[in-house]
Amino acid sequence: MISKERILEAARTLYSVYGLHSVTMDDLAVECGVSKRTIYNSFRHKDEIVFTLTKDFISRERVKLQKIVASSKNPVENLTSLLEGVQNIYKLLTPAVELDLDKHFPNAWSLIQNFKQEVASDFIQPCMEQGIKKDYFRKDLSMGLYSELISKLAKISTRKNEFTGDIDSAHLCIAIRNFILSGLVTLKGWVLINDSVLDNHGRVHLRHSFFPEKNTILGDLLKSND
Repeated sequence: MISKERILEAARTLYSVYGLHSVTMDDLAVECGVSKRTIYNSFRHKDEIVFTLTKDFISRERVKLQKIVASSKNPVENLTSLLEGVQNIYKLLTPAVELDLDKHFPNAWSLIQNFKQEVASDFIQPCMEQGIKKDYFRKDLSMGLYSELISKLAKISTRKNEFTGDIDSAHLCIAIRNFILSGLVTLKGWVLINDSVLDNHGRVHLRHSFFPEKNTILGDLLKSND
């Protein structure tokens, strides 16, 4: 008797190659080496398989975001890492996957929509609130609006086809992360980006993105306070 886990793993493999909508239950049965009836003994229909895989996906990604929050040393580092985490989610949740879910699997699509709201309200917004409280982020920010905007910009950063020219995906993600942070942080936040965040997340290259030369805006501001 084939296990549900084996069926789900086979479905995940097929869907990642051929897409959610195009793979049939017959295809899944062949992949598993069993009859279609055997598949139906475990799952009533294809929608249930897609729904289960979507729930598993959300659970895994939620745990990753929770680990980011738990390990971050300050709100700026937290937001930088959360942005990277959300970008990684959208690298998996491609436009083709979203289209298939939206058109053919409404229950699973509803889970994704709810998760998007959760990312904004339960992860990004608390981070921003903490950053404002500690004077790393500007106090005039609209929490709900900016939290959702940040999440949407993180999604856009993984869609390089929407930009003109030959853009490297990694550089695009970094550029939009830097763009988001530049609109949020206070002078105190800039200093933190230039020092501690670089030490812990050097791969983001924040120092080089924000401060390519010595006579930066921040440098001038700091000199004026000497």
